[in-house]
Amino acid sequence: PTYGATSHMVAVTPDGKRAYTANIADGTVSVLDIPTRSYVSVFPVTRRIEGIAVTPGGEFVWTGSNVVKTVSVIDTKTGAIVRTHEGFEFPYRMAVTPNGRTVLVCDPPLSRIRFFNGLTHDEIGTLTVPADSVGPAAEFAGQAAPEGIIISRDGATAYVALQGSSRVAAIDIATRTIRGYMSVGQAPDGIGYSQVVTGR
Repeated sequence: PTYGATSHMVAVTPDGKRAYTANIADGTVSVLDIPTRSYVSVFPVTRRIEGIAVTPGGEFVWTGSNVVKTVSVIDTKTGAIVRTHEGFEFPYRMAVTPNGRTVLVCDPPLSRIRFFNGLTHDEIGTLTVPADSVGPAAEFAGQAAPEGIIISRDGATAYVALQGSSRVAAIDIATRTIRGYMSVGQAPDGIGYSQVVTGR
């Protein structure tokens, strides 16, 4: 049990010990201990949070509000909100690089991906995804709508589902540029990443 209302997205630390759920209806984040399958605590955040990510060491949770239009950075030791970023339309999904140095937040109505320094929590740049190839199934008219996001294990590339243009963009995280596109099914959102390791 999360003891939160409308638990939706979940972020898990790389060591597999902690999970954090964004509870939409009551605006909280629940902390779960994975090995014991038990509830630990809850952090109050703000209204209708959904997108969520956790830093590799589990020190901070980032989560976005769909109605307040902010992203909150939470200190997991104290539950305190240490930074709030504004200016979003819909901070829908987010991800942290494996080294914890960069946080990416997708804002689909504006076709933007915003980049933050994971150590200082400062904003470091924005990538606006071009609106070419946008189809009739676009959730936000005329927008490529970057939604689901996953990062490669080496931390160099982010793969972002473009709901509006039915493609996946491969993004160079260091330069904040699009390397290329992959065509996928109509209106993608959720996304995963797998890597084949040979020689074992």
